[in-house]
This record gives sequence, C-alpha cells and structure tokens, in this order.
Amino acid sequence: MSQRLTIEGFSGQVLLPGDPEYDEARTIWNRMIDRRPEIIARCLTVTDVVTAVRWARAEGVPLTVRGGGHSIPGHSVIDDGLVIDLTGMNAVEVDPAARLVRVQGGALLGDVDRATQEFGLATPAGAISHTGAGGLILGGGLGWTMRKYGLTVDNLIAAQLVTAEGDVIVADRNEHQDLFWALRGGGGNFGVVTEFTLKLHERGPVYLAAHAFELEDAAAVLRGMRDIMPTSHDDLVWSAFFRMLPDWDWAPAGRVGDRVLLAPLAWLGDHDEGRAVIDEYLAHLGVTPLAQSHGSIPYVELQSLNDDLNAHGHFNYHKSSFLKQLDDDTIDVLVRQGSRIASANSQLEVLSMGGAIARIPETETAFAHRTALWPVNVCGIWKPHEDSQLNKDWVVNTFNELRPHLGDGSYLNFGGSDATEVESHEGYGDHWRRLREVKTVYDPGNIFRHNANIPPLSEADA
Repeated sequence: MSQRLTIEGFSGQVLLPGDPEYDEARTIWNRMIDRRPEIIARCLTVTDVVTAVRWARAEGVPLTVRGGGHSIPGHSVIDDGLVIDLTGMNAVEVDPAARLVRVQGGALLGDVDRATQEFGLATPAGAISHTGAGGLILGGGLGWTMRKYGLTVDNLIAAQLVTAEGDVIVADRNEHQDLFWALRGGGGNFGVVTEFTLKLHERGPVYLAAHAFELEDAAAVLRGMRDIMPTSHDDLVWSAFFRMLPDWDWAPAGRVGDRVLLAPLAWLGDHDEGRAVIDEYLAHLGVTPLAQSHGSIPYVELQSLNDDLNAHGHFNYHKSSFLKQLDDDTIDVLVRQGSRIASANSQLEVLSMGGAIARIPETETAFAHRTALWPVNVCGIWKPHEDSQLNKDWVVNTFNELRPHLGDGSYLNFGGSDATEVESHEGYGDHWRRLREVKTVYDPGNIFRHNANIPPLSEADA
C-alpha cells in the first residue's frame, strides 16, 4: 500500500503496523481510544492530501482525518482504515496589515496564538493550547474571548478544502457559499480542510480573577453568575468548574485535592475597569473565596492555563449539552454532583455564552446554538492507574441527574463519548436538513463519515 501511495506522488511519510513510529502515530490525546489503522499517511503538502483521498476512494478503504488528535470520541483515528495525518502541515502565516492569519490544517491552537501574539493580535479559539485548530474551528470554537469577538467560525474568512473527489477548492462568501456556510459548525463532514483564513483582533494581556470557593458557597456563586452574565458587558468572561483543587501556587497547601468550585472571571478590556467591575460582582455574591489570585496575564499564558489538567495520556469520558436555565433546581443538581467528582482531573463545568455570539443570526452559520447561554460539560478525566468504572459511573450519573434540566443537542467539540446519529442530529439543530443537502453535493458517498456524521440525502428523503 505504501508503494501505491508513493507511485501516486505522496511525498510524506507512510506508516504501517509494525513500523517503528506506528504506535506513536496512532496514539491520540484520549487514552481510552486504542485503534489500529491499516495505514497512516503523514501529509506534508496539499498534493499529499489529494493523493491520500483519491487512493482511499480507489481502494475502497475507509478514512479519517487527524489534525491535533484531540477528538474526545476518537474521530482522529480509525480501525482498519486510512488516517490522513495533517500534523506535518502546521504552518501559521500572519498578515498583520490585513489582520488575517492563514492556518494549515494540522496546526495547534498554541501555534496560532504564539504566531499572532507576536503582532499583538489574536483570533478567538479554545482554551487548551494543544487542541488542533482545524477540528475546533469546524465545530464552532468556544473560548475565552467568544463573548467579545464571537466564535472561531464567526471569524473564518475562507477555507481551502480537498473534496471527496480529490479536488482542491476554496470556500468563502463568494465561492461555494453553501459549503462555506456548512463548514462553520458542520465539522469535518465535507472534506479535508488544509488551510483556514481567519480574522484577527487586537489582543493584549487579560485581567484574570481566579477563585476557589467552598462547596457550601457554590450555589451562591452560580446564582450570581446567573444574575449577572445574561446582561453583562462583552468584556466579561465567567466560568464555573467543580473539581478537586489543583496544586497551584495560590492554593492553600492543606486544601489541595479538596472538592471546590473554581470560578475564574476574566475581563478583556481596561484592567482597572475590569478590577472594579469584578470586585463589585464578588461583593454581590456575599461569600468569601477560599483562595484567589487576581492580576494581568499574557494572552498566550491564559490560553494554556488548562493544558496540564487536560494533558495527553489521560482517560477521557465526557457528556455535554446546554442547560435550559440556571435556576435553583439546576444549581442544586450541579452542587450535589460536583461534590461527588471521582478523580483529581475530572470536572463538571458550566460556561457562559451570549454577547457577540447571540447577536449573529442563527442562519448565518451552521453552528446551531447561538441563543444558548449555559454550555455544561461533564468531564471524566483520570489517569491509567485510577478506577475507570468509578469515573464513568460519575459521568453517567451526573448527566442523568441533569437530563430534566437540559435543552436539545450539545456543542459538538465537547463531543459526547457515546455519540450516536441522533445526538449528531440534535447537535446540528434546525440546520440538519440544509447540512444534509450540502453533504449530498460535496460528499454523496459519505467518504468523510468518521465524525459527528451528517449523512447525505437518499431517494427516500426526497
């Protein structure tokens, strides 16, 4: 097989089972995923991607695409098939005058942040620097700056893509407009995106106020978040994480490992203004933090704060959705289940959307949840020596307790570990039919199906 790819002009590295680098290449971020591809094609050029796609079609071999390898359900690797590995295509090119950045499909968020921050610029994207940029962009792109600048897909200008036929096209507002719409939230269903062009914004350091609260004070903190965030300034970011207190330099030594509520508030505008606003909100809560750390933080450092807690090599089993509302009954469930977290890296997180996200029309992109305010993510994360069943049970029990309080669908990049077609359908919301129509045009044979899949329309759907 490697010979066939070489003959077709493949310039990258081809790995087969038994090759020295094969096991490393098939290993992804989530250690729960243990799959053995038939062949791994490490691409270096767009031509390599074209060659790999056409080879898979000709041979009838199933394929998948790996960017950062950060897919929770393991979409980045496939048993008995071809992995089109983009990790060697990780260039980031910044045009500071035009405030644009071109990002190859295998780049990581950290690559993008470091390159753009050299010019005091940034595009909104994620909160873990070793996440693959491509997968995050195609799924939507939540992150620290989303309420101010919108989702990552809201800043996408163009995408270069290798189609199921092996053609190279560019989708933007002028060409392949239907595909451009679908790529902004429709995941990797339509081809291999080899380059993204994204809009940049001026972005300096951020004012961050990080807090740990006792569990008995968690309800008051969540009620404050509920009262303040729906109408707050776009510069404010507020999240809540039930977890065991990490061994951070500002954590009381005797409390490390205790179950707490972490509540970071960040302000993206003037730091003095942010300090005053956040102090006022904290006073409104009427509770005193167990520990806290306030101050200015460089943007690249902010973007990597969660890296160690979400490191490669951990087992990950997640379920996610959106809360209908953050009412007292929902808060009671969150506090109860947050007090039962099973391992030091697991967390129950509630984020706050709104702001710029909600001001963009629902039909503008394929991202389907613009009016949702409260993404909730139940993250079972544990090390190999820890009890897998205990951690999975906590995730399942927590999600079941939350079900009456959940809306439809979920943020696809949080990727439920047991995703089904029904869950994918709900994840795409009211855009499902339109997405299937675009899929039918660009991938009628569903070549790109190892993902949160959007099947093409059949005669029965006509």
